[in-house]
Amino acid sequence: MKKIIFYTLFAFHTFPMFSSEIKDLALGSHITCFATSETVNCFGYLFKSMKKQYTGFKNIKKIKVSQRMGLYVWDDNGLHSLGLTKKKYKAPRVVGKLKSLSTNDFVNCLLDKEGIKCWAHEWGEKNSILTGIPKNLQNPTEISVGDFHACVLEERGVICWGDSSSGKTKVPSGLKNPKGLSTNGYHTCVIDQNEVKCWGRNEDGQMNIPKNIKNPKMVSAGVYYTCVLDDDGVKCFGSNGMRQSGVPRTLDNPSLVKANYEHTCVLDNGELKCWGSNQYGQIDIPSK
Repeated sequence: MKKIIFYTLFAFHTFPMFSSEIKDLALGSHITCFATSETVNCFGYLFKSMKKQYTGFKNIKKIKVSQRMGLYVWDDNGLHSLGLTKKKYKAPRVVGKLKSLSTNDFVNCLLDKEGIKCWAHEWGEKNSILTGIPKNLQNPTEISVGDFHACVLEERGVICWGDSSSGKTKVPSGLKNPKGLSTNGYHTCVIDQNEVKCWGRNEDGQMNIPKNIKNPKMVSAGVYYTCVLDDDGVKCFGSNGMRQSGVPRTLDNPSLVKANYEHTCVLDNGELKCWGSNQYGQIDIPSK
């Protein structure tokens, strides 16, 4: 019988050699990437076009990874498109400063001086995100994409577009000062007036926000679950079939949390720790 590893629960493989230097994390459906100032390391389900390590960057600011399109690295020299499964998945030219970048399996979007620019995998060329992209935005600062809808944060608040089923694009009224925009799967979350607020599909409980959240600092929407970083640490809720919402009790001082499909990763005292599905080795953190 073929052996399949579905998940590893509370398995902490840290990256101690460069733990204090990790600058950012990025999760795809079955892939994890982390960046230091000059290097990006990726592990999990890698397409043949993607390397395990990329070097030679200058002061990496952000990284994003699309499971089916490639790795996108933003450093002092601009936005780099790497490990592309096809050349046409290269990111559009950035005009002025790159304000925000968001990736998904089939559609990616960025925000620059000219506004919103999106590009798609060949299986996502008819995705509703590509139509109805809002114009005349007022000082937009963040963009985030889900499976079939996307949202942007600007001076007037949050604007969403794309497939409107399940209330995915129906932004709640009464938001005062939303920040920390996070869209994934079929729902979106923000932090507003020291509270986490979400909208969209809730069939897995991904919008059942716990009442014990204290001073939320970050929210990360996974496909079928959500994680929040607050004063007490990390709290996750929603789908837990691969224990992706089962936050380990041994976390000490988490400072960043990223959720995606069936695995979750954090920076805890500067060390990378992950839990959830390990079917493709996406939580097998390299030792060096």
